[in-house]
Amino acid sequence: SRRIGREPILGAAKITGKIGRSTTVGVLAGATSPYHFLDWIGDRSQFVAGRETGDYQVVRVQQDILGNGSAIGLMGTRAHRPGLDPSTTGGVDLGLRTRSQRYSAYGQFVASRAPVHGIETRGHGVHLTAWKLSSKHLSANIDYKYLSPTLRLNDLGYLRRADDQAALAWVQYKENEPKNGLRSWRANLSKQNEWNARGL
Repeated sequence: SRRIGREPILGAAKITGKIGRSTTVGVLAGATSPYHFLDWIGDRSQFVAGRETGDYQVVRVQQDILGNGSAIGLMGTRAHRPGLDPSTTGGVDLGLRTRSQRYSAYGQFVASRAPVHGIETRGHGVHLTAWKLSSKHLSANIDYKYLSPTLRLNDLGYLRRADDQAALAWVQYKENEPKNGLRSWRANLSKQNEWNARGL
């Protein structure tokens, strides 16, 4: 978890719950103030000036589908500070599993809109991955990620780095039954590349 906004927090509320058996909903809202507040600094309490006023909202909805652990979800955030246009993000994610639970796939798309030096900036990102889950011998994974240079998520989230693309392929063969003097063994083969919008 992480802090939303800056101290002092005037108030915050969170509501989570389920609608029926398969829909999960979560809502979070908070507001901060620029006024002085009492904080513990060193070994004593002192009045400290708040940095800014702001209001923040997060909404998350997830719907279970297919009855096998698969789900689709939506999420939106909004951060507003006086004198600036709101920073907003929206995302959708889809996770699928086979009934045998041996194969899974996950996809996520996110878009952002934020004021940067007074200019509205839009960005987006995609993450796609697929797994052949652990079986008797063979496991595998392919993964791709794209984050545009102008993606902004840090008002109500955390993004270590934008302008990033990465691709991964991995396969593993394992033998867990004792054989030829070996209790178990496994072999891995993988390839990973990472680059930015300039190809670096």
